[in-house]
Amino acid sequence: VLVIDDDPTWLALIREWLARLHRPSVAVTCADSYTSGLDRLLGGTFDACIVDYRLDRTGTGLDLLKAARHEGHEVPMLLLTAEGEGELDVTALRSGAADFLGKEGLNAELTGRAVRYAIERFRALQALRESESRYRSVFEHAPYGIAGSYDNRLTTVNPALVQMLGYPSAEALMNIDIGRDLFVDPAEFAAALVGADEDDG
Repeated sequence: VLVIDDDPTWLALIREWLARLHRPSVAVTCADSYTSGLDRLLGGTFDACIVDYRLDRTGTGLDLLKAARHEGHEVPMLLLTAEGEGELDVTALRSGAADFLGKEGLNAELTGRAVRYAIERFRALQALRESESRYRSVFEHAPYGIAGSYDNRLTTVNPALVQMLGYPSAEALMNIDIGRDLFVDPAEFAAALVGADEDDG
């Protein structure tokens, strides 16, 4: 976990709190300025980053978060805010912060929980993205036709189905009425729907 704060007291305190974590246990790296923090973030691999909103004249913690996102870094970042900076909470979340921590009343338990949850959410999101990517790869490269439909309309079709049915594009195929354009006999369409319902059951 990377901790960025130009206040040595808070830097040492958060480092001490994170050192108490056991599930998961974390290695803590510290930076005491905007520039050193951004350099370490972009040049390293971290599970999470805690950054103070008020850093130095170079930029704020929110600026650092935006710079990291601009460079494609998605590491979960938690923004530290002091009393009177509550209005930053929504802005931070909209800018991509995983969470925000108010310094007033902050302790080891709250800090550890926020970091742990941020890491877990990020890993779950990564797993979901990988699963979706694998499904999309199978869908796009399958040698047989695959489609999804709703209310007599195709909502998604793969390239194999487009080619099998002889349509110029996926968009053209999804514009058809399934019952009217794919089945000559309405009874065949009705039988196909019954079969699909039985398979789903």
